[in-house]
Amino acid sequence: MNEANEHIKFTHETSHEGKLAFLDCSVRVLSDGHLETTVYRKDTHTDQYLLFDSHHPLIHKLSVIRTLFYRADTIISNDCYKQEKYQHLKSALKTLSRFDFSQSAEAQKISLLITRLATKGTPTIHHFARISPSRMSLVSPRNCVES
Repeated sequence: MNEANEHIKFTHETSHEGKLAFLDCSVRVLSDGHLETTVYRKDTHTDQYLLFDSHHPLIHKLSVIRTLFYRADTIISNDCYKQEKYQHLKSALKTLSRFDFSQSAEAQKISLLITRLATKGTPTIHHFARISPSRMSLVSPRNCVES
C-alpha cells in the first residue's frame, strides 16, 4: 500500500507497557477487555500554552483553558484520572502568568474559569442541541465573573 503514493506512508505502531498512543489519546486494554483512555503527552511536552498576560484577546485566552479541560473531560475515561488531570491543568495554567491573578479584571476572569472547570468539569453540549440560559453561563466568556 505504501507504493500507491510516494507522499503517503503507512506505519505500524506497537504497544508499549500495554498502552498505545493514537492521536492525542493513550489507549490501554484492561484485564476485563474494556478500553481505558487518557490524554497522551510526549515525554518532551512542557505545558507551555498562550501566556495570559500577552496582548491576545481575552476570548483566545479563555478558549485555551476551555479546550484543555474539554479534552480532558472527553478523552479520559476514568473519573479518578480526570480529577488528577484537572488539578494538573490548574497548576500548569496558573504558571502562565507573570502577574498575580488578583491584579486585573481579565486575570480574575481567567482564574475563575480555571477554578470552575477544575471543580465541575466541562459541560457536554452537542452542536444540534438548544442551550438553556443556565447551561450557557458555563460556557459563555462574558459570564465568567461572579455576580
